[in-house]
Amino acid sequence: MPASVPQEYLRIYRLWKSLLLPERKGVNVHDVLRHFIAINASNIGDAYIALYNRLRYFTKYMFEEYLYKSGNAGRFSGMRREFYIVPREFFELFFSATFRQREFKIKENLKLWKIPESEYTNTARQILKAMAHSEKTQSQLEKAIAPQDKRTIKINYGKRQITSTNFELVLNALLDRWQIIPGAETWHTQKKRYCLFDRLHSHPRFSMDYDAAESELVLYYIKNYGPVQEEDIAWWCDLTISSVQRILASLTDDIRSIGIANSKNEYYILQTEISEFASKKIKSGEICHLLGRNDPLLTGYRLTDVHINQEYYNTIFSRFGESNPAVMINGKIVGNWNFKDSISSINLTVNLFQKINSGTEDKLCMAIERIGGFIGGEDKTSNVEIIYR
Repeated sequence: MPASVPQEYLRIYRLWKSLLLPERKGVNVHDVLRHFIAINASNIGDAYIALYNRLRYFTKYMFEEYLYKSGNAGRFSGMRREFYIVPREFFELFFSATFRQREFKIKENLKLWKIPESEYTNTARQILKAMAHSEKTQSQLEKAIAPQDKRTIKINYGKRQITSTNFELVLNALLDRWQIIPGAETWHTQKKRYCLFDRLHSHPRFSMDYDAAESELVLYYIKNYGPVQEEDIAWWCDLTISSVQRILASLTDDIRSIGIANSKNEYYILQTEISEFASKKIKSGEICHLLGRNDPLLTGYRLTDVHINQEYYNTIFSRFGESNPAVMINGKIVGNWNFKDSISSINLTVNLFQKINSGTEDKLCMAIERIGGFIGGEDKTSNVEIIYR
């Protein structure tokens, strides 16, 4: 194997790893979710688009049936207190691997807002009682709290004064602890609802060792996203660099480091995939994608210079590492996009950072038409505007 792999090869290989090449599309929702372990779903619509881009055949109804009626997946708080869709077989792993990060942030947050344990317990009891028999919106849950138990809290945070309520803070803690979870939310849901964990899933006892769970999560991550750097692992798994280095040292029989051209850092890949990575011949052609917000390919890595030029970085990524909807050609980000949905039409706007040739533009238009058809359905027309910077 060469000592240093070209960035172009790594870029296309990651498309293959991310199930974005035509020959690599998934057969069903479960296979795709299991491959990624957890797909970001703070906004449920983002998950629909991520799956649509990775399945040979996908419908919104298919996903809703899978998530809410089969019980084969759940939507839970995870890394960085964001919500992820997780296959059932990874419930215990995901809960245990993220437990310490979530619990630390919960306790720090309650301490910051000066909410004592007695107040937390009392407010939590009323919230849980209110949703004992059905899903509830946030406003319905807030009305269930006795007036004398509600209070508004103001704190100084840096140079700003911020305001919250004890109800909101306890609700978020219950979500982070998986005592309550988001309810059945579909593509066009108007109001978010919450329910008890037991309402959508049987509640198993999560007893996995936290250290073992973190190591297993890191190994799964390297398997499904590698080659990756230490910072990528720490970002995705929400671990410190020192924790990642400790885990990598314990996985020397399973992983190996390789070099990538124009990078001084080591990249890690499974030992069993070295020969495949070295020999796989991937012909990319002209492949165009309209990736949704927080797509697994972009938010799966902390260091994304392989996919995007630094001058456009802040257009695509927030300072928290979240990604906006992006236009990708052959694994390289060349623009962003958005849409507005009306009763009769879908209006898509595509902003390109650079000129592309006519042949590539034709293929991009096909990708735009395809995503427009998915978002709007058969009954709506798609109006497209392409803007060059």
